[in-house]
Amino acid sequence: MGRSVVRLLLSGLLLLLTVGTIGARPAAAHGQLLQASPGPGQKAGGLVDFIDLAFLEDATDAVVAVTKDGAPVPGTTTVANGRIVRFAFNPPLSAPGRYDVTFTATWLDGDRVTEAYYFTYDAAAPAPVHIGSVDTLPQPDSGWSSVRIVATVVLITAMFGLAALYVLQLERRRSRALAEGPGLPAGRPARGDPADPSPSHRP
Repeated sequence: MGRSVVRLLLSGLLLLLTVGTIGARPAAAHGQLLQASPGPGQKAGGLVDFIDLAFLEDATDAVVAVTKDGAPVPGTTTVANGRIVRFAFNPPLSAPGRYDVTFTATWLDGDRVTEAYYFTYDAAAPAPVHIGSVDTLPQPDSGWSSVRIVATVVLITAMFGLAALYVLQLERRRSRALAEGPGLPAGRPARGDPADPSPSHRP
């Protein structure tokens, strides 16, 4: 039974380590789009000569492309690195309708991911405004949540380890007791000892 308990404890330990490893990954495995101008589904009017994209984490080598009815819209990615990526139209938009925005970037985990959204240009709609500095954006996960997860896993691992050692000690004692055979009652002399009061040793 002791070995079964040990196997059960080790299985639980392996499960905890697996869950802890998964839970310790950053909250945003890929950059999360926090804000865009013009934004997803938004109607933009007036002078629209830019797109700003703000992310939860730094983007690297970002590329922004815009199409209308499947045809490329002239423009250039002017800022490709950092939490705010910028794209400039050349010339500014003038044709009303839907514009599809596709952006590709490399994120902190090394993956290069492409995402997309659309906005609509309507000359009568409000003009978009630039996204401000990075200081105005929500800050990325500081990592403390991951630290707490890892610390919890380590603590539970230590508890499982102590429990496993205790069970092993009990198993060893039990095995030693079986190997030595049943003991004599306390204070009873061994058979054959002169102090043994059994009839075979009386004068």
